[in-house]
Amino acid sequence: DFVTNVPKSAVKLVVSESRRRVFVNSKWSRELAAIDFDIGFERAVHNRTLTLPFASHEMLLLDGERILLVADAFGGRIGVIDAANLKLLGIRTLDGHNVRGLTVSADGKDLYVAHQQFNSTGRADYEDLHWGRLVTNAVQVFKTQGFIENNFADRDGGAITRGCLDRFGGIGGASGDPAAVVTDGHGLMAVCL
Repeated sequence: DFVTNVPKSAVKLVVSESRRRVFVNSKWSRELAAIDFDIGFERAVHNRTLTLPFASHEMLLLDGERILLVADAFGGRIGVIDAANLKLLGIRTLDGHNVRGLTVSADGKDLYVAHQQFNSTGRADYEDLHWGRLVTNAVQVFKTQGFIENNFADRDGGAITRGCLDRFGGIGGASGDPAAVVTDGHGLMAVCL
């Protein structure tokens, strides 16, 4: 009967370092489940669910596993969740959409978010599509602690949160949709396109 408590249409799974808690999110039911396991990771002992205000996709545990980031599958919102209590603390809104990569630098100080930006003055015609003017593919870098603490009073995510934007492709050199992003200990970043 435990399996029926996992959200339908699950898309991602994140396991805590201790391997005692698993987070599972569902895009279509807009649910996030926290499943606690016994010491041997053999049996689920507790299951809680949080309803999210958006369809989710990417997830990332931060800050000693106290914070869970959950990204909007379609828009530019990222939920900041108290991982221990499964409580939504706030929402950050990016000037972008299609968040498909979340990671932190080796020292944990920088948060990397791979996403796209839509050019509102662009047109869905041959020229703008061919030259890559309609959509920008990018990785935005934020200070991790600032991103986590950024005005929890803005619970609904109305204000745009901005970081340092690194664009890929462009006019005459369009690139594919950004996906997973990784960093190394020397300030280098790689992103799947």
